[in-house]
Amino acid sequence: MRRLRAMCALVGGLAVAAPAGAQVRTCPGGQPVRGDAGIRAVQCVGPRASCTINIADEHGFRHTFAVEPIVSVVADSTKDAAIRTGDRIVSVGGFLITTVEGGRRLANLQEGRPVTVLMRRDEKLLEIKVTPVRGCGITSLSVRP
Repeated sequence: MRRLRAMCALVGGLAVAAPAGAQVRTCPGGQPVRGDAGIRAVQCVGPRASCTINIADEHGFRHTFAVEPIVSVVADSTKDAAIRTGDRIVSVGGFLITTVEGGRRLANLQEGRPVTVLMRRDEKLLEIKVTPVRGCGITSLSVRP
């Protein structure tokens, strides 16, 4: 267990780990490997819940969210981390997640480059510093009214 913790990136209480020597080579749907904050799936809920993930554009990829997405699956390696199932993503790198730039930043996290993510938990705002690792990022989205 100590060895696993030594391989984790610990920043602001968030741990994101990858097995020693593991290299993620392909992602679901053939998406490229990129920075990963340990969030596997999000859910958009509400009458305005028009959301998409992994849309290619001239700057790489982007996610679009009409509402704050709810984290629905966190990677096993991050269960003790600051980001939890049920948290709502408010902003990434200072940009609201409901803006094009906020969605673009979440989709294009840079491995090893810390970013500040603002989360809403129980109606409180939490500022969390995340150091992404190599991975696939958000690979699943569900939308419901």
